[in-house]
Amino acid sequence: MAMRAVGGDRVDLHGFGYRAETAALDEGRWMSLAAERAGAILHTTTPHGTNLAADLAALVVQQAEPFPTTSIYAQSCVYRLARETGIKVTLDGQGADELFAGYPTYIGARLASALCAGEVGAALSLLKAGGLRAGARALPLMLPSGMRDLLLRAAGKGETPAWLVPEWARDEPGLSVPRYRRRDRFHDRLEQTLFDLSLPALLRFCDHNSMAHSVESRLPFLTPEVARFALSLPAAYLVDRDATTKSVFRRAMRGLVPDPILDRRDKIGFVTPEGVWLEQMGAELVELAAGALPMLKPTQVRAACDRAQTGDAPRDGRVWRWLNLLLWSRSFDVRL
Repeated sequence: MAMRAVGGDRVDLHGFGYRAETAALDEGRWMSLAAERAGAILHTTTPHGTNLAADLAALVVQQAEPFPTTSIYAQSCVYRLARETGIKVTLDGQGADELFAGYPTYIGARLASALCAGEVGAALSLLKAGGLRAGARALPLMLPSGMRDLLLRAAGKGETPAWLVPEWARDEPGLSVPRYRRRDRFHDRLEQTLFDLSLPALLRFCDHNSMAHSVESRLPFLTPEVARFALSLPAAYLVDRDATTKSVFRRAMRGLVPDPILDRRDKIGFVTPEGVWLEQMGAELVELAAGALPMLKPTQVRAACDRAQTGDAPRDGRVWRWLNLLLWSRSFDVRL
């Protein structure tokens, strides 16, 4: 829409997107609204589990490292569609959520910052708008690391998973995520997701997917000037007292972007119906259930794979990650 406003009628605009086969995850309505306002030709793709099964071996090699969700395949399909349409360069929105606080988790970080700064009015407003979930997300950010670990163990989340062979769970030195603590908990969280937790992996997935289809992906939000500006903004400009994420960006786009898009409060993200796809990948799950990964307990793996084949896969994505790790290790001859 900004491209149309800048370039006028002479610009030939195309939009590309992924549509989920599951209605609850499908953002086709919003794509159509945006394309209509921009006067763009909209191209969409709706891959299925059978497509993933056919393309999985090539996708694993294409990514070169294990990847955590099947959304990476949906993204690859979008770039394939762009290439088939004759598009060689795309403008993508990576980084906007990390710079302008677009994820619901930032509401918790904003609440934590307000509480620590003694901003009682803002904290109460955020808690009212964000609900108990915002409070639950704020609490870990306000506790010392030792107390957080105790709470996790009390909730059963700090223990060795039932599916993991204990010998593989011994403590090993690893990479720790730096705790910035330079400004406040909200801006620290922004910088952590921007530099460590989220964006670096997303950019790697994007680069491998786009290059595999000979498409150059350009990222206008991640120009240094935009990044410096976004990170300099007060927290209230990014998540306001009503728990509206990307607040300043929504206001800036008013008049360009359709109001129904700007007024959305839900956040679906680039999500695939992973459970449905796993159900459609019977042969691969049978192979995984044979217990080919030494760090996994065979009985636990078989039970989880059986549930996945009946459409009742664990919601934490573990079955997909096991399968992905297995295929990656075989593709690159990695001895586990």
